[in-house]
Amino acid sequence: MSLSDSPPGQRYRRADVERLAERVRAHGAPVPEVALVTGTGFARFADEIEDAVRIPYRDLPPLPEPGIPGHVGELVIGRAAGRVVACLRGKPALLDGHPAQLVALPVRLCWLLGCRSLLYTNTVGAIDPSFRPGEFVAITNHINFYGANPLVGEPEDEWGTRFFDMTYPYDPGLTATLKRVAAAQGVPLHEGVYWGTLGPSFETAAEIQMAGRLGAAVVGMSTVMEVIAARQLGLPVVCFGFISNMAAGVTAEPVDNADVLRQASLAQESYRRLVLGLLPHLP
Repeated sequence: MSLSDSPPGQRYRRADVERLAERVRAHGAPVPEVALVTGTGFARFADEIEDAVRIPYRDLPPLPEPGIPGHVGELVIGRAAGRVVACLRGKPALLDGHPAQLVALPVRLCWLLGCRSLLYTNTVGAIDPSFRPGEFVAITNHINFYGANPLVGEPEDEWGTRFFDMTYPYDPGLTATLKRVAAAQGVPLHEGVYWGTLGPSFETAAEIQMAGRLGAAVVGMSTVMEVIAARQLGLPVVCFGFISNMAAGVTAEPVDNADVLRQASLAQESYRRLVLGLLPHLP
């Protein structure tokens, strides 16, 4: 049975993902070194990738067409800043009803293709009132509020042990490098803990107040499943978020997804400088 023929609810086994990797290699893509996940509204970064092999997700079942505005369903492999990059323009998400294993599948695919580090970018709402829309934040840790984990029910050691350390899932050394790159590029960069929620509706003011009391600085609806999968594989992870809005209740303004995309459209050059400045330093 092929991956595309798998009945609903069937788990995505390693052998299935290995067959998907062979499908990618058949397109003649170079062996990538770094996996890059673009955040909401930043898919156009893939235009920076030279000698690119572009594979739509529709040619890579079961990867679905993204249901999130601002995402493009495409895997782009090529060169940027002297590195061979596998760029995921859009991603499966729990909020679209996909299982956690499918959300983790693109990271596992990139690892099988050759990637040995992960640069994850996302778009976030600010819980910390000192943050402002249009700025960026280095993610130093996260709180998994999804009630999900891509490793649940998987065989032990299929992708590595399921019982591994997650104390600091975001590499402190790479985060320090990110901060130096941001300073050199003149891009404002905060740091803080990411609160991962299911969505797709935005959070209530009470939920944001709770998250702040528990130590979260920003909130979003992605990231955590993929980072868990990456750390299981031993991939060092560095992550930064674009602050598109203040979270619910932090100000009197309502949260509107149109504002999220509008803010992202204004920050393309800063995003570009951060990614291109960081890529040469990744393992």
